[in-house]
Amino acid sequence: INELDQQIAESRSQLDQLQTHSEQQAQHISQQTKHISQQTKHVAQQTKHVAQQTKHVAELERRLNAIYDSTSWKLMGPVRRMGRALSTDKLSDADSSDSDR
Repeated sequence: INELDQQIAESRSQLDQLQTHSEQQAQHISQQTKHISQQTKHVAQQTKHVAQQTKHVAELERRLNAIYDSTSWKLMGPVRRMGRALSTDKLSDADSSDSDR
């Protein structure tokens, strides 16, 4: 009977340890779930921001293409090229190399 009592006491001790460990794991899982939820919200916000930026870039590209396709831009091309040819400022020459399309 003493051996059985000792085994029962050991089993109860192990059970208590397992319960404590289980509670710690449940708490850890809860914290991780909260962290994942926060990260998911952050990703959603970043995704929304990227979508807005993509839309803005598309609008700017549309506007720039409208300028490049305009008659005045096309007619002024020779004037811009002549101005660059006469300019001695090498920096502005390098900066405006793509301005004529």
